[in-house]
Amino acid sequence: MGRESVDNKGFGYWTGLGIVLASAAIALLVSVTAVGPGVVHAFSHGITGRSGNPGTNEGTICTFCHRSGTIPTVTLGGPLSVAVGSTSTYRLTISGGQRSGGGLDVSVTGGTLLSGGADTRISAAPRDVIDGELVHSGTKAADGNGNVVFDFGWRAPPSAGSVTMYGAGNSVDRSIGVTGDNAASATLIITVLEAASISPQAFLPLLLRNSEGW
Repeated sequence: MGRESVDNKGFGYWTGLGIVLASAAIALLVSVTAVGPGVVHAFSHGITGRSGNPGTNEGTICTFCHRSGTIPTVTLGGPLSVAVGSTSTYRLTISGGQRSGGGLDVSVTGGTLLSGGADTRISAAPRDVIDGELVHSGTKAADGNGNVVFDFGWRAPPSAGSVTMYGAGNSVDRSIGVTGDNAASATLIITVLEAASISPQAFLPLLLRNSEGW
């Protein structure tokens, strides 16, 4: 009886210890997934809904997670007037900041964003929460001037109107973690015009100028 009591007591001790250790391991795993590598790895391949578009996540940008670094300057450049259905090239530039690397999230209120190369991709389910945004496919290194530059395309919608392009750029120090980084955003308003109907008379002055050497 005494031996059995000791064995049962020892079994209970080790069982309890095992439960405690297992619970601690699960808590640590949840913590790391929520705060550590889960954030780093997911965001290093792009995240949607952080372009500064007020229609998603109340207009928040990458600073929702990335913080404490030097704030960069972010610019969007490209045609401000385009024809319906046309495709144009745009550029998001991250300058200043950490001058080491960066990523982006771009969204539009109309038309279709197009990837400009291996450094970007177009978001799609089930990998991403929001479809059709332009995000980085991996952290892009800064160039020799400390700038991170992303070129991409945009196809205008089939009808005339105004389209807003929202772009956020995240300047990172390329260390593991979200501290030491910072972000900024830019907005571009693009006017989409109907294709102009040009009459033959419109070419007359040009023809005369060429024939007479103007």
